[in-house]
Amino acid sequence: MVQIDEGEAKPAIPGDATLLDLKVELARRTLMRCTLCAQRCGVDRISGDRGVCRLGTQALVAEHFVHIGEEAPVNPSLLVSLSGCGLRCRYCQQGEILNPDRVEGEVLEPSLWAALDTSGARSLSFAGGNPDESVYPILRFLNAAPPDWKLPVVWNCHGAATLETLRILNGVVDTWLPDYKYGDETCARHLSGIDGYPDAARKAIGTMLDQGVPVIVRLLVLPGHSGCCHVPVLRELAKLSSKGDLRISIRGQYCPDWRIRPQDGAMTGRPSGEEIEALCTQANALGLRLVTQ
Repeated sequence: MVQIDEGEAKPAIPGDATLLDLKVELARRTLMRCTLCAQRCGVDRISGDRGVCRLGTQALVAEHFVHIGEEAPVNPSLLVSLSGCGLRCRYCQQGEILNPDRVEGEVLEPSLWAALDTSGARSLSFAGGNPDESVYPILRFLNAAPPDWKLPVVWNCHGAATLETLRILNGVVDTWLPDYKYGDETCARHLSGIDGYPDAARKAIGTMLDQGVPVIVRLLVLPGHSGCCHVPVLRELAKLSSKGDLRISIRGQYCPDWRIRPQDGAMTGRPSGEEIEALCTQANALGLRLVTQ
């Protein structure tokens, strides 16, 4: 885990800057033409422009608590849930926090450290929404961590990360926890409003593995999407598995929430036990390691 120094990075890099100071400044500069997620909006968030995520330079904390339902290697985890996301998944279970303009929360500032209850936590997870778009304020927050802070950092993200973001976070993240939502371009566009998701997620997960830390890929089972999305995803993951410590978390918690409509067919129901079991069998047949909650 990266050693965190107290203090905030300045816009001008001092001669005694730490590696984390440099990463903070690099993240800040990326906001001037934002490419922190695969939407690549290119807006100047420092000047007040807004992209798909609707975020500026600050991160808004919707909630924080010790979550006991995470994957076994990181559970229980102190979860810091942030508003804002570059995807618009119509089944999002956190849809109410996607737009930071409509969320009553607190700004992610160094003062939050005093309010965090770490009782029983084995890790610190940044989630959302999606944390990629808030990498700058997150790094500033970590740069102000108490000297005795020791919990490893988990990055719980939607999977469509850019290489720019992954490079900034290299050495900061101790466990990657990405989704790999779709193996089909049309499904990604229709359900999450993003082009190029399958390729972006595949490249991102490969890059995460190259960083030499554990990667736990979440596969949320979407009803009716095994053939078009989930089986192709498992096959891609099998190709990547030799690159590092890769485990798969097949999750059956999908609910037809938020903006799922009656005309969405199978997506209006829950995934069947047979669908979930078949994907677990397929993963085992491909030699993938499954992890439980």
